[in-house]
Amino acid sequence: MSDQQARIMNEAGEWWLRRSEARGEMDGAFEDWLAADPAHVDAYARLAATWEDMGTSPTLGALADAQSSPLRRATSHTLVLGALAMAAGLAAFFMAPGLLDPPQARYATVVAELERVTLADGSVVTVGAASQIEVRMSAQERRVHLRGGEAFFEVAHDPARPFFVEAGDTQVRVVGTKFDVRRNSDSVAIAVREGLVRVHRGAQEEIGLLRAGERVDIIRPALLTAPPPATITPINTAPAGAWVSGRLNYNDTRLADVVADINRYYAPGVRLNPDARELRVTAGFATSEIGDFMDLISDVVPVDVERRGDGSYQVDVRE
Repeated sequence: MSDQQARIMNEAGEWWLRRSEARGEMDGAFEDWLAADPAHVDAYARLAATWEDMGTSPTLGALADAQSSPLRRATSHTLVLGALAMAAGLAAFFMAPGLLDPPQARYATVVAELERVTLADGSVVTVGAASQIEVRMSAQERRVHLRGGEAFFEVAHDPARPFFVEAGDTQVRVVGTKFDVRRNSDSVAIAVREGLVRVHRGAQEEIGLLRAGERVDIIRPALLTAPPPATITPINTAPAGAWVSGRLNYNDTRLADVVADINRYYAPGVRLNPDARELRVTAGFATSEIGDFMDLISDVVPVDVERRGDGSYQVDVRE
């Protein structure tokens, strides 16, 4: 990372925080800063996209409106400093070799659509329903960003060029293997069919090494909330990536993640009461059997299910 790149990324982080606090009162100066250099636009867009990918946003605008007691001022100042430190960390992440290069390819699917693509290195990626990936390849590494949804990877063996999959702040590193990555709004799940993958959360925390037949679910909580521990467990249902052949399988899985998957296959959609998100489900069904599953789910977990006239479902915790 050059000094100039670091300076621009730090400035982008400062502008993002200042605009959060001032609620747009400095838009003129901000627009002047953007217009001064195309690199400013790129840095700010990448920083904003990262906050969106993390599913978080600092509530600095609300803090600016809070009463100005010494305790509140101290709390606000602490949060601003913490967010600036995070922005600096994001700057280092973005300035890693190859990350500033634009994606060489993007693939996106719609509800109930799967797409199988062969990358330039011979790796094959099956992009799940309502999912998006971006691909970057260089002489040193291969990198795929899963922006949302699910993808099954069959990575061509190349020890000289490690293969990385990014899903928010979760990173998977492999050389050659078959594995699945699912990214929902507040969770990332990795499951391995063949080979080994190494999983990290953030820049420092190593989740561990996953072997064939193992999986891990990583919960991504709101900003300033400590994440729960991520435990590697055996896969007790169908092999990783079974959805490629049209079957969804869950073992002690959060209902929130099951519903998120269903909504990528079932267009009318399922709306889940937040109180039911953490209920656990063990089930397996074909994507063509989603309606049958929704009709029977109340036999599996303590919920009430209402099917509406448009075909959508409402799921609430049973009283």
